[in-house]
Amino acid sequence: MLHAKAASHGFTLVEVIVALVITALLLSIVMAGALEAKARGRVNQERREAVLLARSLAATAVAAKFEPGIKDGEAGNLKWRTEESALARDPRGFFVLSRIRLNVSNDKATLFTAETRKLKRLTQ
Repeated sequence: MLHAKAASHGFTLVEVIVALVITALLLSIVMAGALEAKARGRVNQERREAVLLARSLAATAVAAKFEPGIKDGEAGNLKWRTEESALARDPRGFFVLSRIRLNVSNDKATLFTAETRKLKRLTQ
């Protein structure tokens, strides 16, 4: 009788192993979700930086005098390119309608692209 009472206390090895397997599965699901959220946060932060950089580049290009051509550069881990070209010119030679294209990317993909038009003076 004493032997049967001792066997009813505690968990069997199979029960402990099953509990560990279930715990490991739950932890792996939680960790995968946390890593995915971290990666999404990093991508969103990089996109925000790309938008801010593009706005700054656009403001600079719009305020500057008309200079057709392509300009490239880097800011941190972002690469940018601006392209300015003439769409139409004033017959008197005072103004030009300029198209300004902006592209900001990282090593993997294009993060932000924009295009604007600005009427600029040709003479100073």
